[in-house]
Amino acid sequence: MKDIFGVFRVVSEEWLDFFVFCFANLFFGAMALWVPPVIAAMNDGVSLGCEFTEALRRGHGYFYALAILSASFPYWLREFKSAKETAFFSLKLGTGIFSGLIIVVCALFVSVLVNNGMHHADTQAATMRTWPLYAEMLLTIVAFALTAYLFCLEHIDKYPEYGKALRDREVKRIVHEMDGATSRSGMNLEG
Repeated sequence: MKDIFGVFRVVSEEWLDFFVFCFANLFFGAMALWVPPVIAAMNDGVSLGCEFTEALRRGHGYFYALAILSASFPYWLREFKSAKETAFFSLKLGTGIFSGLIIVVCALFVSVLVNNGMHHADTQAATMRTWPLYAEMLLTIVAFALTAYLFCLEHIDKYPEYGKALRDREVKRIVHEMDGATSRSGMNLEG
């Protein structure tokens, strides 16, 4: 598990690009999450926390998660098409599949919000249920973390030493498969 998160060490090499990536996604991308609460709190004197909760009740977290993951997903498709020979292909494939699942889950939650009518967010029943807010916050955080992870995977091939343990594991798996193929075929594949 530690090896999987070692990919984040790419940030130390690509720190400026990563800063721009984070700034763009958190400042501009998440505007629907933070601008309405700030404006409402400044104009109405309402608490920032209440307005942020209201933004979550309207599904802004899901919309943000959908937007950033959908923007990152084409990267994964390019990698899937062009990086089959890289040592990190399995990791990239798994991350892309997980990203796709998160997109589907967020889309399902958004469709429920839309079908139930987002204008019902201020009802007493909606106020009493907090688990949907926690689920939305969790999915929003996971989506951002996943896009940051995809950013690092995009650059990992330039810094293979940061994924050495992952690469070694993949090489061992391939060697094991080759040994199995050799024993089944009776051919010597070692030159």
